[in-house]
Amino acid sequence: MSLENICIYLRKSRSDREAEARGEGETLARHEKTLLELAKRRSYHIGAIYKEVVSGETISARPVMQQLLREVEAGMWDGVLVMEVERLARGDTIDQGTVSRAFQYSDTKIITPLKVYDPNNEFDEEYFEFGLFMSRREYKTIKRRLNAGRLASVKEGKYCGNRPPYGYERVKLKGEKGFSLTPVPDQVEVVRLIFNWYVNGDNGERLGVAKITRKLNNMGVPALIRKDWSPSTVSSILQNPVYCGKLRWDARKTVRRVENGQVVISRPRSYDSCILSQGLHPAIISEELFQQAQKIRSKNPPRPIGSASAIKNPLSGLIYCKKCGRAMVRRPYTKDGYDDILMCAYTSCDTVSSKLYLVEQAVINGLAELVQNYKLNDTLTDHSGTDIIQAKEILISEKQSYLVKLQEQKNKQYDFLEQGIYTTEIFLERSAATAEEIKNCESTIEQLENELAHDRKLLAQKNNFIPRCEYLLSNYWDWDVKTRNDVLKELIEKVEYSKDTKNYFMKGNEITFSLDIFPKIQ
Repeated sequence: MSLENICIYLRKSRSDREAEARGEGETLARHEKTLLELAKRRSYHIGAIYKEVVSGETISARPVMQQLLREVEAGMWDGVLVMEVERLARGDTIDQGTVSRAFQYSDTKIITPLKVYDPNNEFDEEYFEFGLFMSRREYKTIKRRLNAGRLASVKEGKYCGNRPPYGYERVKLKGEKGFSLTPVPDQVEVVRLIFNWYVNGDNGERLGVAKITRKLNNMGVPALIRKDWSPSTVSSILQNPVYCGKLRWDARKTVRRVENGQVVISRPRSYDSCILSQGLHPAIISEELFQQAQKIRSKNPPRPIGSASAIKNPLSGLIYCKKCGRAMVRRPYTKDGYDDILMCAYTSCDTVSSKLYLVEQAVINGLAELVQNYKLNDTLTDHSGTDIIQAKEILISEKQSYLVKLQEQKNKQYDFLEQGIYTTEIFLERSAATAEEIKNCESTIEQLENELAHDRKLLAQKNNFIPRCEYLLSNYWDWDVKTRNDVLKELIEKVEYSKDTKNYFMKGNEITFSLDIFPKIQ
């Protein structure tokens, strides 16, 4: 069996993380060393090493696995080297079928230290599919056991979250498993102020969430994650029972649904069906004050978005403030004759707002300029008309072949040392020279691959982005607001908005803001 082009795929399992916690070393490094030694013994050429550092149950939550499957389907690899077949998929039956089909149709081998699986061999295919099935069953058993353990801990009053809420820090319980919470003095006073302002008011005036947010930012009180406070942060504090000594669990259950053939995951709030237990941690506020806050909130619940509340901002989810990085929002005016404005909703940010229709027009004009620039600047051919992408692919292939020769030369140097042909001094001298050549060759390959990736993106822009963008430009103003927003999101990753000058002395519709448009490469 000739396997000339192999890649390595590394992924941690839950047992690996538990082993690391016991001090058994970094898993991916150990696995990489083992697989590289196996590749050397079998004379495999390793073309890439993929490391999955995120934890995900499904393929959709594992971006590195998605990239690997795309390359496998394209026939880029003769085989994929993994510690066990179970590392490839522990998702549902659809995920397992996706992995199995990709390897089978591309005739890509799955190589483990114990066995080489040929997906087109009937017996190997059955063994592979059975391995994935058992892996999924093991995963569900482990997950069920862990969830039962967390639920039992919550009922005992232990804190099971990874990140403590504002006002507390997580502490290890003495003499037993699990964690609890202990108050942070400076933050405790802020939490008490928030509840008192919301329930009892300040100087006789009860403060709502927005006013509390503005007041905290004006006072310079630092938030937990971001520097500034936001209305959502204040709102989440006001409805969290942890501050009156209780623990809430399973308030945001994972809900999966299928939309257009894809599994969409959401976590809606479901406070009515959650588990509420008495915590081991001390309370910051009284139960009475917390219930008073909930009573006020129940009289003014957040307004749901229904079918009657259609989207009215064509730039929704696209425009971000360049100073603070937050999403810009539309502010409507109820008075006739006043245009809607686009603004940064955070009072601590001094970015100046603009009329929404002017920003929208500027985005469309910016897309038109991008299309024109892409058409005029064809950088994918040299002066003689040679295809640069093809030329770089050939050059990378040549460099990779030369790198293989250098590796063979390095192995021969070890043989010459063992046979006594080389003295230690000569071996060290020639080994160092070969190592330097290998380093330079690898650096050249890496640079060429980066340039090639950039060139392919430019080609994708020319062949994919331009016609879709021209279609938008010719039809945009005939569409309704929602359609405009949907199509813009297909073409644009985001737009950064910047404006420092107010229009006090401006006349007409002068543009005093700047936009940085980031097109979406598909």
